[in-house]
Amino acid sequence: MLLCTLAEADFIIFIGRLHPLFVHLPIGMLAAVIIVEMMTIKARPEHVSDTRRLLIWMTAASAVLSSLAGWLLAGDGGYAEGLLFWHRWLGIAFAAVLVVGASISLTPKWSVGILRAGVLGIAVVLMTVTGHMGGTMTHGETYLSKYAPPILANLLGPGESNVSIESAAESSDAQIVLAMLEARCVDCHGASKQKGRLRLDTAEGIAGTLTQGDPAQSELFRRISLPADDFDIMPPEGEVLSDEEVLAVMRWIRDGAVLPTAKAEDGSSENEAGLP
Repeated sequence: MLLCTLAEADFIIFIGRLHPLFVHLPIGMLAAVIIVEMMTIKARPEHVSDTRRLLIWMTAASAVLSSLAGWLLAGDGGYAEGLLFWHRWLGIAFAAVLVVGASISLTPKWSVGILRAGVLGIAVVLMTVTGHMGGTMTHGETYLSKYAPPILANLLGPGESNVSIESAAESSDAQIVLAMLEARCVDCHGASKQKGRLRLDTAEGIAGTLTQGDPAQSELFRRISLPADDFDIMPPEGEVLSDEEVLAVMRWIRDGAVLPTAKAEDGSSENEAGLP
């Protein structure tokens, strides 16, 4: 019985992790529906063809499938609750609008162009907002803004980590560590996404990954110092951390893991303090 339960749980996780694949189906199909509608603007057929009805039903079905897989994926955890809430329910709303449209397509009312345009327009808006939230959850708040031109970056609202890094001519080990965390870690372990339920943009989150004074017993140091081909090495994507960064982390933990100047809520600077 226990083995069956575990197998079912694994299958649920498997289906959930297909969400990134399923989510592209309704996007592509909705685009196809819109293209077909645009192609018939001049022709203005009196009746909507069975093929077009089938296409809207396939779009609705794929949206439902994507929403279901996304719901199961959320069970893995590691996502910001507020962002997850809106992404989930807007995704369900997107699927619901398409299901309503598909149902109406079985009636003569679907021949009214303004009705089809309204349904498809609402679906596009919901898809755009939901997709943006999904991208933020998956890739982090700075995924688009990080390399965008300054004007676009400001419009996209780049996220800021809760631990600030003061610039200096010669960076201390603590500043090197925090710069490394901000550049390589907080996209997956920040405010909008917490893989493994871990945050590395707060002092409390960082403290949970280390043992002050003992790098060998610190999970943070262990994971970044693994061989490059090890499955558990962090970060898992991109180039491995430089020897300078790894050594800086080791020295920083050995010396007590003291944070540099941090930004207080009122914008003022607080004094250096050790991690809790």
